[in-house]
Amino acid sequence: MKYGLIGKSLPYSYSKTIHNLFGLDNYLIQEINPDSLKNYILKKDYSFINITIPYKEEVIKYLDNLDESVILTNSCNLIINKDNKLIGYNTDYLAFIDIFNSLSLSNKKVLILGTGATSRSLSCALKYLGLKDIYFASTSKCDKKTVFNYDNLSSIYNDIDYIFNTTPLSTYPNELKSLIDNNKFNKLSYVYDCVYNPLFSKLLIDASYSKIKCDNGLKLLTVQAYKTLQLANIKINNNISNVYNKIRKDILNIVFIGMPSCGKTKIGTLISFEYNYNFVDLDDLYTRVYHISPKDEISINKETIFREKEAHLVKEISNSIHTVISTGGGVILNKDNMINLKKNSLIFFIDRPLEDLESRQSNPLTSNYDLLKKTYIERIDLYKKYADYIIDGKTLDSALDSIKEKINEYFNS
Repeated sequence: MKYGLIGKSLPYSYSKTIHNLFGLDNYLIQEINPDSLKNYILKKDYSFINITIPYKEEVIKYLDNLDESVILTNSCNLIINKDNKLIGYNTDYLAFIDIFNSLSLSNKKVLILGTGATSRSLSCALKYLGLKDIYFASTSKCDKKTVFNYDNLSSIYNDIDYIFNTTPLSTYPNELKSLIDNNKFNKLSYVYDCVYNPLFSKLLIDASYSKIKCDNGLKLLTVQAYKTLQLANIKINNNISNVYNKIRKDILNIVFIGMPSCGKTKIGTLISFEYNYNFVDLDDLYTRVYHISPKDEISINKETIFREKEAHLVKEISNSIHTVISTGGGVILNKDNMINLKKNSLIFFIDRPLEDLESRQSNPLTSNYDLLKKTYIERIDLYKKYADYIIDGKTLDSALDSIKEKINEYFNS
C-alpha cells in the first residue's frame, strides 16, 4: 500500500475514515503478523505507514533515522519513506502535547494506567508540559514508589487528581471492562481514556456517573492523523475540529429515558429527523423481535422474563451507531442496560412532572394512578443518575429546544 495503518489486530480502527476526511484517499488498514513485520518494513513499499499495537517499539530497529519524539519515548507510530530512507516519528507524543496543553497540571498528581509505548509517550508529553508527579499502574512491574500493581493502589487513593488509561483493555469488544474503580480516588477531577471505540469505556462511564470530567481518545486519533499528513507533506483539505466532529456525529447515539407517557418516542422521532439519524423504539423492536408486546409479556410471563429479554435486546441495539433510541420506562432498572447504552451515546432524561404523566392500560406497571406514582417514586433517582442531561418535559417545544441546544453544544465542544 502507498500509505495506511499496520498492527496485529485492527477491527476497531477509525483511522481510514479520519484520513479520508482530511482528503487522503486510498488509506488502507492492514493487519500484519509478527513474523511478517521485518520484511514488510524493509520492503519499503510505501510512502508512509502508521504503526499501532504491538509494534511501536519493534519497528525502531529497522529505521534509518529517528525524530526526537522517538528518541525521547522509545516508541514510533509513524514511518515516512523519504528517498528510500525510513524516518521514525511519534505522533502520539506530539498529539498529547497539543491536546493537554490547556490542562491545568500545576501541583497535580497523575496516575497513568499501563507502562507500554503509549504510556511512555503520554508521560513524556506531560513532563514536557510541566507535570512533575506521575504514578503508573502495571500488571507486571512494581517498585512501590511510582509504579504500582493494580491491586496495590490504596496508598495513593487520596493523592491522585487525574487518571489516564493507555491500555487497550476497554477497546471493543471488551468495552465493559475496567482495570480500576475510580470511585476510590477521593480527589479525582479528570479521567482520560486513550480508547475511542467505544466512545465511552467503562472507566469513562463510571467517571460520568460521579460527575467527573472525562474524555476519550478520538481527538488524539484525529490530531495524530493531522500531524502525520503534515510530516509527510501531504495536502490537507480539512481541519481538526471539522473531522473530529464529523466522526463523533457519525458514531454517536442519542438515547431517551424516562417514565411511560413522558414523550420519549415522539421527541426521539423528531430529533432523529432533525439530525438525520436512524430511529429505534425499544418497545416496538421488542414486539417485532419476540412476536409479543411488552404488555402481553409482562401480563402472561411476568416482568422478570420481560426484563431478561429486554436486556438482551439492549445489548444488541447498543452496538448501533448514528441512532436515536427511545427506551422503555424500566430500562434503567438494570445497570448493565445503562452501561451498554452509554458506551456510544448521550443519554437524555425527559423529566415530565408526575401530575402530567398518564396512567395507561397498555402498561400493566402504570395502569392506574397509584401504580404510576409508585413506579415514578421507585425510578426517579435512577433516571437522574444515568442521564447526561435532564430535560424539562413539561412542554414538547421547550424540551426539543433544550435537547437540540445540548446536542449542538456537545458537537461544538
